[in-house]
Amino acid sequence: MTDTALPTMTPLVVPSAQFWTITPFTMTVPETWTAKQTVDHLVYATSPDGGSTIAVRWQRVPAGLGLLASADVHVANIRRADGDAKLIEAKPGKLNGVKSLMRVTEFSTSERPVAQLYIALHGPKFGDDQPVELFELVAHLPQGDRAAFREALAICASFQFSLQRSEEA
Repeated sequence: MTDTALPTMTPLVVPSAQFWTITPFTMTVPETWTAKQTVDHLVYATSPDGGSTIAVRWQRVPAGLGLLASADVHVANIRRADGDAKLIEAKPGKLNGVKSLMRVTEFSTSERPVAQLYIALHGPKFGDDQPVELFELVAHLPQGDRAAFREALAICASFQFSLQRSEEA
């Protein structure tokens, strides 16, 4: 065995313009709610009675995957579980200046009829050849409960990215 020197090493800085992690964000929930991080959710918040939940899910996706395609997959999964699921409303928009897609769906679980508010948005883009972050805000609440819907909408509306990019990025 010959003794050879190691090659010169190059440091990789994470996060950086080349290697980025989850884009930081802020959001608010009512004081009476509980919020935690789970294996599947960056945030999972529950109302005091457990009747309403809001989850923030995240995944890295190809840059060309649009919000509509992401939302369609989500609705297809709901319809697989409940063939009678109804799409109530779907519309593109902006959430705090970021292009988004909102859908409201009603379906039944084994426990109760549920309304779901779903908002999909991409995190900041770091280059055309780079993947993007897909953030999904998913609220479940009792069907027909307008106060719970307004509260869920207000929580989702508080979501905003808090990215401070340096001059190097």
